[in-house]
Amino acid sequence: MAEDPLPPKRTIRQINYLVHEIVQAEMHDDPVRVEGTVRDRWSREDSPIIFKLQRDSYSIHCIIPQSVRHTVINVENGQEVSVTGTVQIYAPRGELQIKVDKVELVDPQPREAEAVVFERLGAAGLWPKEKKPLTPILRTVALLTSESSKARRDFEVTYLKEAERENRLQATIKFVDVALYGPHAPHQIAEAIKRLNRSKEVDVIALVRGGGGDADLSVLNDYGIAEAICKSSIPVVTGIGHEPDISIADRVADEDQITPTAAASFLARHNPMIAGSDAPAQVAAKPRDYRLAALILLVIAGALAAVLIAVLISTAQ
Repeated sequence: MAEDPLPPKRTIRQINYLVHEIVQAEMHDDPVRVEGTVRDRWSREDSPIIFKLQRDSYSIHCIIPQSVRHTVINVENGQEVSVTGTVQIYAPRGELQIKVDKVELVDPQPREAEAVVFERLGAAGLWPKEKKPLTPILRTVALLTSESSKARRDFEVTYLKEAERENRLQATIKFVDVALYGPHAPHQIAEAIKRLNRSKEVDVIALVRGGGGDADLSVLNDYGIAEAICKSSIPVVTGIGHEPDISIADRVADEDQITPTAAASFLARHNPMIAGSDAPAQVAAKPRDYRLAALILLVIAGALAAVLIAVLISTAQ
């Protein structure tokens, strides 16, 4: 019986370019518009922005060329966006991707009129509020922002440099990752503030993010975030955007600064200066209160003494 002839041999390059030609013939470089969630964002200052656009279990690579990245909004992980561009195959890797020309936020959180938000806060007895002062020494600062945001690094680097430059005691920075975009962001931020209040492990909460337009900052005009800040027993400091970007979160915060770096500088300068060169730069942990334990020991010792005396009296009789 004759063997079936082998299929023609092709190289990886040939296959990739064949797929490329099929896509080009089908799409004709016509622009498409696709919506999804930003995932796996990667970029450097001198390079394109690369990310995945995901919806349900499907995803596609996207690239914002360096030549146009300054003309589109800055995408972040978790952001719901609509991208416009052309579909192409990156032949060396055989990857399907969208070359992006335009990015728009999808259904940005609708901004409640400020009057409505403050009316609701007033009805709940939360507004107007008395601003809470910071404790004399900050031992732990909770930093609320997105893990992928530039604001995190700006805050941490500025806080360290400012504290070292002025020779001040340094607090521990407790990072809390929250979404800054998308429909889940307000709930995540509000819940993080509530969770920190329940744990009582920090002395101040710093809510920071970079600047942006009204659509970018609309998340921080949410009533739930404003309510959580007003109810917080821990002072809240905001560092949101650049002037004149003023959010409702800024309005209700105990202290508002115009940028993440300004918030970091403000908190770094709050702690006292180190008295001597040999003094530790890190704030010591709060000393334990031994008074209750000492009182319990005294009560136990007294009870034992009473029992011993009773035994001795009984024996003597």
